[in-house]
Amino acid sequence: MRLELAAATALLAAVLVYGYRRETTRQRNWQRALLNCPCVPAEACDKRIEPDGYPALVGTVSGYPFEIKLARDDVTVRKVPCLWLCVSVRARLPSCPTLDILARMRGTEFYSPLTTLPHRIEPLPGWPQELTLKCSSPQGPLLALSTWVPEYFSDPCAKELLVTPGGVRLVHQFAQARRPEYLVLRAGHFDTGPVPSELLQELLSRALTVIRTLSTHDSQSESAQASA
Repeated sequence: MRLELAAATALLAAVLVYGYRRETTRQRNWQRALLNCPCVPAEACDKRIEPDGYPALVGTVSGYPFEIKLARDDVTVRKVPCLWLCVSVRARLPSCPTLDILARMRGTEFYSPLTTLPHRIEPLPGWPQELTLKCSSPQGPLLALSTWVPEYFSDPCAKELLVTPGGVRLVHQFAQARRPEYLVLRAGHFDTGPVPSELLQELLSRALTVIRTLSTHDSQSESAQASA
């Protein structure tokens, strides 16, 4: 009887270990494939795996260095975990203050520097009212972004626009965990394929549009100061 019990226990342990290893391998392969995007519109693009197991893309687009990362968000209690797609394009915008525009702020946006910025700014008329704006300066380049911001944040997945003297970053909600499974088991498993190349192309294009808009704004400001 004891031998039979020991054998059953060993068999159960082996099944559990096998299941755990299989699920771990499946999860790792799923994570690494999320940025398998052969159609990224870039002159150069390399892929790396971050310490958390999620992939990142680095390269250049239209002459600007970019980085694309995924961030898993399971910080908020009683909120279904989600994946944020973070698209950063580096550019020299020396006359631009740091401006963070965040949609539906919860206070748990670990990826956002919003709470560290000293000046709260009101959105322009016509901008979505769920936006929270903070800036390193009492005034930000809102008029230069007056058309672009409402267009971008009309997408409910748009979460953040961050502008700094070193470039632009967009944060976009890519996926949410399976809600029934999370509510019952608190397991944050995602049921999604790789990030569509079309989405990456759209976000990179939007970031480049902001950079060009602010670069023109900087040039006009410098010209006005020179002629004053």
